[in-house]
Amino acid sequence: MARRSAIEVAAWLDIIARRGDAPLPMIDHALARLEPVVAMLVRLIKTSTQRA
Repeated sequence: MARRSAIEVAAWLDIIARRGDAPLPMIDHALARLEPVVAMLVRLIKTSTQRA
């Protein structure tokens, strides 16, 4: 669920960029901060499913 929420945030950032509601450098910065979070969640999911 957390991974899905993080992907939804990325989708909203894409929408904001397309609509021009925020400067692109700000959106790029937000996406750069979001990327490691998504990667961490994916690793966590993989680890927990391998244990099950």
